[in-house]
Amino acid sequence: MKTLVIGRGGLIGSSLENALFKRFGHKQVQQKIHWKDPSRALVEVSSLVTRFFSENVNESWVIAWCAGQGSFASKTEDLKNENLYLEAVLKEISNSAILNGVFFYTSSAGAIYTNPRGNVVDENSPSSAANDYGHHKLDQENIVAQF
Repeated sequence: MKTLVIGRGGLIGSSLENALFKRFGHKQVQQKIHWKDPSRALVEVSSLVTRFFSENVNESWVIAWCAGQGSFASKTEDLKNENLYLEAVLKEISNSAILNGVFFYTSSAGAIYTNPRGNVVDENSPSSAANDYGHHKLDQENIVAQF
């Protein structure tokens, strides 16, 4: 199985990449994504996924989305490009027509879910986004759900 972790520079992405390396024994090629340059980042993230599929035609795969530079203080304007990058990745997956894989979306937005009883929170739990960041993360979850 081949894996691709997008957003591997952060806490979640780096931890996931290390766990996948321990499990499957390979490291992915380093790819610098210039997140602060939207047009460049869009091309880079799309070509990263395209190259991943061209190198792994007959193998099962996992692509994990762990990217995001927003925070609870971020405003909508600062977050809008992240949706474009996520949509570009999903488009490349759809275009690949290689169906023997899994797309994994992770987010640090656990705080946007209400959970008065302390139960496990999942995608069906009630949400309560109190700021732009929370709304943005819910938008991303909807993008993935429609995929």
